[in-house]
Amino acid sequence: TVLKRTFTFANTGFLDLLTYVSAPAGLTVSQTGSRRVGPADMTTYEIALNAADLPVGPYDQTITIRTSDPNNPTRTVHVMGTITTATPDTSPGALQRPLDWPAAISGNQGDWVEFTHTLGPEPQTLHPVKVYSQDYSSLKGIGKYATAFGSGLPWWNFNYQYRRQISVRANTATPANYPVKLTLDTNSLQSSGKVRADRADWRVVYWTGSTWVELDRYAAAVDQTWFPTAVALNAGSVDSNYFVYYGYPSESQVPPANPARVFPAGTDAATAVSYYFLEGTGSTSADYSPTGAPFVGLGENAVWAVPSGRYRGGLYLTGNGCRNGWISPNTVPNVASITIEIWVYPTLVDGQERWLLGKGNEADHYQYALIQNAGNRWQVGITDNQSYWRTWWDTGVAVAPNAWSHLAFTYDSATGNLRFYLNGVLMAASNAGWSGSLAMTNYAFLFGNLYNLNHPYPETCNRIWRGYVSNLRISGIVRTDFSYAKLSPTTDPSSEVTGEQGVYVVEQVESAPYDRARLNLPEPGSHTYQVQYGRKLNWGGAANQVTSLRVPAGLFTSATLQALVSGLPSNAWFALDVGNTGSDSWNGTVGNGGEYTSPNLAAFFNAYWANHGAPTTGYLDVPVRVYLDRAGQVLLTNLQMIPSGSKLRYVRLPVQNYSNVSANFTVDRLFFDDFSAQVPGRWTVAA
Repeated sequence: TVLKRTFTFANTGFLDLLTYVSAPAGLTVSQTGSRRVGPADMTTYEIALNAADLPVGPYDQTITIRTSDPNNPTRTVHVMGTITTATPDTSPGALQRPLDWPAAISGNQGDWVEFTHTLGPEPQTLHPVKVYSQDYSSLKGIGKYATAFGSGLPWWNFNYQYRRQISVRANTATPANYPVKLTLDTNSLQSSGKVRADRADWRVVYWTGSTWVELDRYAAAVDQTWFPTAVALNAGSVDSNYFVYYGYPSESQVPPANPARVFPAGTDAATAVSYYFLEGTGSTSADYSPTGAPFVGLGENAVWAVPSGRYRGGLYLTGNGCRNGWISPNTVPNVASITIEIWVYPTLVDGQERWLLGKGNEADHYQYALIQNAGNRWQVGITDNQSYWRTWWDTGVAVAPNAWSHLAFTYDSATGNLRFYLNGVLMAASNAGWSGSLAMTNYAFLFGNLYNLNHPYPETCNRIWRGYVSNLRISGIVRTDFSYAKLSPTTDPSSEVTGEQGVYVVEQVESAPYDRARLNLPEPGSHTYQVQYGRKLNWGGAANQVTSLRVPAGLFTSATLQALVSGLPSNAWFALDVGNTGSDSWNGTVGNGGEYTSPNLAAFFNAYWANHGAPTTGYLDVPVRVYLDRAGQVLLTNLQMIPSGSKLRYVRLPVQNYSNVSANFTVDRLFFDDFSAQVPGRWTVAA
């Protein structure tokens, strides 16, 4: 580069003035050497700095002018500055996303927070399509009009309006199908109209990485939902692929539709029967459980209670009458040793002896039985292989009313020992003379019966146990581990649930001036999100529509665009014309719900740029004509552009004034073959 400056000497005396000028390296001064300046005359010197020949760095030089004036023998001109490197050649520029907007937002997870954009004219047709993290590494959600195009983690069922993510943390190694408790108050969701009154629209699902698996189809209680681990977890690991979905007011399928899809019973080879009480309507239904014959609730005395059961259903023993429920004779196998497990929720503890369950003929000939005695303590009785009814064993263990407790008792035929467990903890043990195997019996297993099905003791009908029961398992071995039913508040693994997310997490504020949007924050704190916008165009039938895309001014080596198509009754013909020239830049057949990526459209954007003054700064609003041959919606989004590179070259000329400069540049091997129609292969620049 050449920097020009001038300085002037004037002779104000009556004699000639002699001057002598010398210049340091890099500086050129016109009329160097000696010069005579007459009286009342002046002379002008021009300084030129040729930076091309100087090293990069600070520059500090002095021009000295000597004169014959004894009062002013010297004058100096000080030239200071910094020599920098000339603009280098540049390769194609970084990727640009003209339809994306960085939104810096703070708030709590689940908050709806507004932000404003300046992405272009006609903002009423600009709608958020997707939301990414700042570095585009993860998809955070989708826009209101793009719910069918949620790439990344999809939405399980678009009939459901809300979901929350569940993170399951395993403190110790945990197998698959192990129970996990989700604590979430569904009453508050119900009161706000987000969950049905019967909670039929409450679902827990698992994302495998490619598909959804429904794990649990009902809330177990107002504030607790139990669901199984879908995969095994290593100690200390966290699995965040669990989600609870809700908010489908028209859900017609009351869960569970298929008991096989619900948390499987904890069965093994030693399990004789197991019942979850998942099925049933009112007082006449049966429970077809994973093992064993159907359990039948009789008459008005046993009612299926949903969601009162510890898992998803429960049997409510009303105490109204002598018969509450039974399993038919000979279908509960006779075993030598036994483990009985059951969840209980007493609703009445009044100091009366109340019978819960037993198998046998009558009070003195039960194979086994479990009751609450007059002191509200649990008693166990068995008949050994001598067919002798042993004295009731008072375990000394009581449980509080109106709360769930897990009970288990075992009889070991090898030792004659009885053991009683509360919530998985051994509370009492006894060996009061029992020996050998349990007595065999061909009678039914009964809930709340003191005799048999046809001949109950009428005088003892008021002694039936009252409350809920759930999750009964009878085993032919002595168990010490009740992990299939360890559903205490301290269960391992634990779970954490995130804030509520809607089907869509971002939407345009659809009122003037239409440049605002609302984002449902996917996480707490301050974050910058990349909000990908799109032009939303709707068709009622075959037609052309013209919109615009705002792009940076300049040449591009690459430009691609996505079209998200929805609302089609059938496949349609789609066409797009960059610049609205009358010729298609991109066209083809599209289907409903399809995501289509254009070919490279850079040549068409470059042609529009060249025909409109080829500006190098600012933006261009490029018109785009879009055609669809039937009713539907198109979102033009994900515009990605890479600008072309540049080369800077120099021509060295003598330092002087020029009246005209012309130069010829030969241009060939253009990147875009069709660009030659806009810029000839050879042109002349004159100045």
